[in-house]
Amino acid sequence: MKAKHKCRTYFKIYGDFDPQDIIDILGIIPTKVNKKGEKYVLLNQEKKYEFSSLEIGYNETYDVEVDVMIEETIKELRAKIKELKELKVKYSDIGYTLEVVPEITPNIDEPNPYISPTKEIMKFLVEIDADYDIDYYIYSDN
Repeated sequence: MKAKHKCRTYFKIYGDFDPQDIIDILGIIPTKVNKKGEKYVLLNQEKKYEFSSLEIGYNETYDVEVDVMIEETIKELRAKIKELKELKVKYSDIGYTLEVVPEITPNIDEPNPYISPTKEIMKFLVEIDADYDIDYYIYSDN
């Protein structure tokens, strides 16, 4: 099977809070939850999460126009701008990040993903004081 490009998008909320409080306020079911102090294993070492985090709108249904993927990720959050702003006041260290994770395979006859967000997406991120992070993976053809 011939390699293809991939991408995933998700919205992350992180900070020092009880994840259930954020879930209750937003009324959105996250795709992943990590609670501050919970244990996990990384490279055969037990560690504890240093902060809580929620992952919302995880999307890996690839579209070369990544803004289409982003819109799917943030669709539930668009109706929660007031709540997201209020959470920033209630929890002074809370942060929001829109994550875009493209995976590029070189030397294939397919356009690379277009990762530029639309103005509407940028307005949404600015309005809720969120970051936009691109975590690019480029695989060698070896």
